[in-house]
Formats: sequence, C-alpha cells, structure tokens
Amino acid sequence: MKVRISDSRIPESDHGEIKHLLQQVAVGEGAGRWPDLPDEVDIRRRLTGGKSGSEVFEAIVHRGNNRQRKVIKLGPLYDLHDEYAAFKNYLNPPPSKFFVPIEAVSERLLSKDAPELPREVVIYNHAAEYQGATDSVTRTFEELAREAMRSDESLDDAIRALEKLFKGIRSGLHGNWVKEEQQRSHRMAWNWRLGFDATVTVAEIVASRMRLKTGTGSTLLYPSDVADRAVSLKLAADTERIQLANATVEWWGDSLIAETDQPHFLRVKIESGVAGATIRHLAKDVVNGEGWQIEATVKSWRQPTNRDRLLSLLTGFQLADGRLTSDGVSVRDPFPGLADVLNRERDDRIT
Repeated sequence: MKVRISDSRIPESDHGEIKHLLQQVAVGEGAGRWPDLPDEVDIRRRLTGGKSGSEVFEAIVHRGNNRQRKVIKLGPLYDLHDEYAAFKNYLNPPPSKFFVPIEAVSERLLSKDAPELPREVVIYNHAAEYQGATDSVTRTFEELAREAMRSDESLDDAIRALEKLFKGIRSGLHGNWVKEEQQRSHRMAWNWRLGFDATVTVAEIVASRMRLKTGTGSTLLYPSDVADRAVSLKLAADTERIQLANATVEWWGDSLIAETDQPHFLRVKIESGVAGATIRHLAKDVVNGEGWQIEATVKSWRQPTNRDRLLSLLTGFQLADGRLTSDGVSVRDPFPGLADVLNRERDDRIT
C-alpha cells in the first residue's frame, strides 16, 4: 500500500512515522479490519493535532478507480482503546447520521497480544461519504470557530452548527443507553454538609436496650418529619420530640452525634437534658459506630440556626416579607429554596 502525504504543512520529519503507522491497520475479515489493503492512502490535510499526542487527518483512500474520503486518527493506545471500545458498545451501528462509523483500527486495538505501536490508528468513514454528499466541502468545528473569531456572521454559523450537533447527538443516543440506579435526591450529597439537622437533648440512657431517651407527652417526629422540619424556617417548639431507630452514634470530641442512612441522611447533635450532667457523663456507655434508638427533645432546627448565623455576618442586610435587602437592592430569601433543592427527586429519564 502506497502512502502519499499531499499536505505541505505536515513536516517531512513526520512522514516516516505516519506512513509506518498506516501500514499497521488490521486487514481481513471481521469488525475493525479493512477487507483488503487499499492501493493508496493520500493524506490531504491535517485537521487537528498536537494535543494529547493525537493527530487527525483527512485522506483519500484509493482502490482501483474508486476514491473515498476517510478521517484518520493517530493517538496513544489508552485514548484510542477507549474510543474504539465506546464505539463498539454504544455506537455500533451508529444511531444517527451524526455518528460516523469506525471502519478499521490498528491490530493492537483488536488484540492485546498484538505488539504496541508508538501510536495507534483509527480509520473513520468521512462525514460527507457517510451522508451521501461525496463532493461537498467539509469544515471542522475548529475551523468554524476560527472564522467566528474574525466575523460576527461566522459566529452565528458556528453557534447554529453547535446547537444542531448537540440536538442531533442527544436524539441519536436516546435509544441506546443503560439504566443505572442512582440516588434520586440531593440529600446524600448535600444534607450532611449543611450542618446538623437538629440539636436535641436526652435525659436518660438505657444501656441494656441501647436507647437514649427523653420525656414523654410531646409531639413525636419520625425521620421523614425530621427531614422536613430541618429545612423549615419554623422555630423549634417545646413540644417536639424526635425518634430515630438504629441511628449510628459517634463521639466527635465531647460531642455526641447520631446519623441515619438513606433515604433522609440525617445528622443530629445530642446534648444532655439533665442539669449539671454533661452528655459525655450521661452517655458514657455509648461506643462509636453502634446503632442506638434515639428519643430526644428538639432544642433547635438547622434552617433557622443557619439563617440567623448568616444574617449576623451580613452587616447591613435586612430580612423582611421574604426579601433580603441592602442599599436599595432586594432579592428573594434564599433559604426557602434550599428545601426544594434537597427534596426534589430526579427521574430516570434521559433529558
């Protein structure tokens, strides 16, 4: 196979490596191989190059009197191995005309037993050939972007091309995906970072039952209730009591912390409700990492506490009627929106 390099901008010092690498494209039956060796590959221009050790060329492949444009990429094994694997897993067959198929690759990308090259090779069909526009002039987005830097009219063309590309690939990929179960709310990632959901007090410990408890007769709140109250701006009432089953307890210095896992990812700070007794003394039998039953009286909730702390730092700001105001500038109170962010559930659709 003859390899010709017609682009005079490609340094002659690179010709030898390019010609050698193209001779390593796999030939034979099966995916990722040329069915037979072309008579000639003519490198017409370099499309991109220099970044991450990869170069992309536009070429014409000759077989007898048949001439077809191709796109050739030379790059590191780790890059092109992943690129070809992604093509096989998600884009073969291509879901739409926005995804040009890979025609052939170097032998190493097909078999780990093949010798590794300085750079590997991937041969793509050409976008114009794939869409039946064999005589059309094609430009890369990089070329459009360079023109856009010089002309407002070209900028509009570049933006339209980018919008068309992203709309097209989104539609094409919609039917070729794998569903993975993920957390449906932001609580796992964010709730613990925002501070304690509540500060609570206990008055008694029942070590034999691994139970921290308080008095009775007040309104009892379960984990879902605690999650809602923690993001509410309503102040704690004297009659509120929480109950957490099998909460993991940890000593943070002399502070006792209780946490629950999904779905609410709660974290509360436990203090002593007995005059003259510290929580360290009252809960001396608590061991890190154990699961305890927590019944405790609410002393304060997170949202009002955090808002008061923030407002104390914002000198000159006033909060009234749901607006935060300073120097004549007014914005909505940001705290109510936090509840929406934490409690909003994502769906499993691709959007």
